[in-house]
Amino acid sequence: RPLDIMLSKIIANGAVIVIAALLSLQFMIKGVLGVPIIGSVPLFTFGMVLFMFSVTALGLLLATYARTMPQFGLLAIPVIVILYLLSGASTPIETMPPWLQFVMQFTPNTQFVSFSQAVLYRG
Repeated sequence: RPLDIMLSKIIANGAVIVIAALLSLQFMIKGVLGVPIIGSVPLFTFGMVLFMFSVTALGLLLATYARTMPQFGLLAIPVIVILYLLSGASTPIETMPPWLQFVMQFTPNTQFVSFSQAVLYRG
């Protein structure tokens, strides 16, 4: 069934992403770079899984509008790039116009960036 195929791909890819993120947090951030992790790693893991659920839902929403895989790619790339650039991960959200700051508070990327900073660096 389509649901079985969809769930198996989401769970398998999600597990790989979570494991890779936790390993990079442990070995690269703490080990190589020496950045102290003050907050709770299990709480961060829960937030990461919740973020992946919301991004997967966004991907499924975009996939319902596209009829073919190339159309989905052309639709998803600008959406993902714009959400990343305006999330506050690469540039501070305070430098955006007030109306855009308000709109971006409803996106999962902005919430995850703020959550990650609060949990990992501020405890």
